[in-house]
Amino acid sequence: MDVDVDKSIAREIERVIEVVLRETTSKLDDETYRKVSDAIMRLDILRRYVPTQELPVKFERQVADVIKNHNKDD
Repeated sequence: MDVDVDKSIAREIERVIEVVLRETTSKLDDETYRKVSDAIMRLDILRRYVPTQELPVKFERQVADVIKNHNKDD
């Protein structure tokens, strides 16, 4: 399958992992860091199952809608 790497589900998961690590690592106590780290490792392993699947075109719109609705509830 010929998939643009930058549009793959695996690359999107990798981007999310990078943001979570960058924004949280220095702010967590040891116990919480371990929990977050374990969850990140699970995501990284899940990423391996979708290397050739491309994000649907509507993905960004769906994300924007969810964020908008979430922020509306706050």
